[in-house]
Amino acid sequence: MAFRQGLFRSWQLQGQQEPVYKTVDGQKVIDRLVLREPGKLSEQEFDRLVNDLVNFLIYVGEPVKLERESMGKYVLFFISMFLVIAYLLKKEYWQDVH
Repeated sequence: MAFRQGLFRSWQLQGQQEPVYKTVDGQKVIDRLVLREPGKLSEQEFDRLVNDLVNFLIYVGEPVKLERESMGKYVLFFISMFLVIAYLLKKEYWQDVH
C-alpha cells in the first residue's frame, strides 16, 4: 500500500465534483457537474495537465505518425506523376486504334 500513497488520483487534482441531475423523457440524466471541494490544481492547470497527457498518449500510441504524414506528400506526388506518364503512354499506344 505504500506505493499507492504516492499516487495522485484525478479527483485529488481536480477536486470533488457531484452531478446535478435532470429528467429527460422520464429518465434521470446528468446535466452538469458542480465542484463540491476544490482540488490541488486550478481549472486552467488541470486542463493543461490533461491536454499534455492526452497529447503524450497520442504520440506514444503512434510515434511514426509525423514521419508517415510527411512522407505522404511525396507518395501522392509520385502517384500523380505516374498517372500523367501512364496517360501519355496510353495515348501514344492507342493513337492508331482510334
